[in-house]
Amino acid sequence: MASASSSQVEKEVNALLRQQEDSAKHGRPADPEALDSIITKLFTSGIGSIAIRELSQRIILLVQTQGFVLNDRIEICTTLLGKIEQYQASQEEQIAELRMILANTYEALDDFHSAAQMLAAIPLNSSQRKISSEDKAATLIRIVRLHLECDDPTSAEIYLNKFKNIMHEVTNPTSLIHFQVSQARIQDSRRDFLAAAKGYEDISLDPSIGEDEQLHTLSMALKCAVLAPAGPARSRALKRLYSDERAPQLDEFAILENMQIGRASCRERVWIKCR
Repeated sequence: MASASSSQVEKEVNALLRQQEDSAKHGRPADPEALDSIITKLFTSGIGSIAIRELSQRIILLVQTQGFVLNDRIEICTTLLGKIEQYQASQEEQIAELRMILANTYEALDDFHSAAQMLAAIPLNSSQRKISSEDKAATLIRIVRLHLECDDPTSAEIYLNKFKNIMHEVTNPTSLIHFQVSQARIQDSRRDFLAAAKGYEDISLDPSIGEDEQLHTLSMALKCAVLAPAGPARSRALKRLYSDERAPQLDEFAILENMQIGRASCRERVWIKCR
């Protein structure tokens, strides 16, 4: 049972939060310094765990209001996350929510490495939270894509392999397409150009993606095929791409055509490599 002192602090925190909520309702973002002060009061006053969870949730909503500065959001969420983990480690749902907000904010600021770290810290197998295979897959593939944005195919492949372990349970076409694209990008970065070319080509034939994306992945397939080591497998890949009725729409088609008739110059091949 909360003491008279903690009950008084709870009332004070409630009043302070109402002030910030009223400001947000009138289009004025909450004050980060005020929120920081509220968090300090919240976790140093002996307030009960249920009240802490409810009051913390109101802070979480405030930092997501329109106009709240992203860097301030990171600072407040990081502070709150540290407090909840220290005092309320059992509140896995709220901890996961804060990590997701931080991941979204880091990604919005193009800090892809920090975003990936935040997502990776969210437990996907938990007795306290029920997480569907589709949600696990979406989180894993997002971590993969974030690592690829950081040019870190090694870390990306670790999470791609985790995705493979539950792939038989995934039906969401978006997750499956992202998996194929990510796998091709990893192969591309590892200079496994023939495998990457086939992966991109397969994606370009998928009717579930738009025409622009189909042409983009077909273009990537062509570039990877050109960069592959010479040999029968590469020749077959180039011939197959040359026969694709969509190929003439690509900027690189002239080079492909020249290669098919043996006239591709060194300059053209360097142009492909630099694209």
